[in-house]
Amino acid sequence: MSINVADFNKPDKHPYEMLEAFSNGSEKENVLAFILTQCIEAGKWLPCEMKYRHDSMVTDGLLEKIEDKTYELTTKAKGLLYSFYGK
Repeated sequence: MSINVADFNKPDKHPYEMLEAFSNGSEKENVLAFILTQCIEAGKWLPCEMKYRHDSMVTDGLLEKIEDKTYELTTKAKGLLYSFYGK
């Protein structure tokens, strides 16, 4: 069973300490919440073009790089986000 974008509430608060074990966790939490918001607004999972590169998040298994500065959430990231924003 996969997680659908409709299974999430739109982020209305920062997911504090979701990534506390990761380097620069708070910044990464912001990026994940931003991408989730974009997907919820679109009504589907989609790659998001970002202003900056997030290669460390790819290394952490949180984002999949589609092309330069374009990423999508991994299954791991969706699961972590679901713990904060799931319906």
